[in-house]
Amino acid sequence: MREAVGINSPPPQSTAPTITSLGALGALGTQDFFAPAARHRLVIVFTDGETRPFDVQATARALGRSPGVKTIFVHVWSADETVFGSNGQPEHGYHPDPGSGQALSTLAQATGGSSIGEGALGSAARLARAALGSGPTTMEGLTLRTRPLAPWLALASLLPLFVRLGGPPLRRLAGRRPAAESKSPSRAGETALGSAGGSG
Repeated sequence: MREAVGINSPPPQSTAPTITSLGALGALGTQDFFAPAARHRLVIVFTDGETRPFDVQATARALGRSPGVKTIFVHVWSADETVFGSNGQPEHGYHPDPGSGQALSTLAQATGGSSIGEGALGSAARLARAALGSGPTTMEGLTLRTRPLAPWLALASLLPLFVRLGGPPLRRLAGRRPAAESKSPSRAGETALGSAGGSG
């Protein structure tokens, strides 16, 4: 939930004490939210149930389009809850809607689904299993992999230092000409021998 939900992300298109419309759930039955081959379709909705007026029957008909979408509504709500703005202060225009539970129950009944309280998640799991039936299961979704880049960035930041510290010696070595490339190799050999003999 921490990774999936963000306050005002995306922000609403207008400002009002109540922006949400549960009628938007009808799109789950008419648009491509499920694979065409999926015969058992279930939606679990976590919501405070506070909604603008919408056509309950039209939403139920949309969700009932073959093969149909079964619904479980989990009512996450409290009579003393508060909405806070980006400045951390409570929004004075918001007041909890005591009729939200009834709105959810009405929609659940129209869709042939269930509406439960947030403290009954065990019941939600049992209802989900009953709605989906038995059969093979598969895991779907994105697998996120984390690749730390900090070590590589630290190494890259040290490259200018290596170049600066190693630059002059490298240039001196590059400027020396190996003995094999000398224009007079025999002369160079005599000089080396003479030095050796003189030290003895």
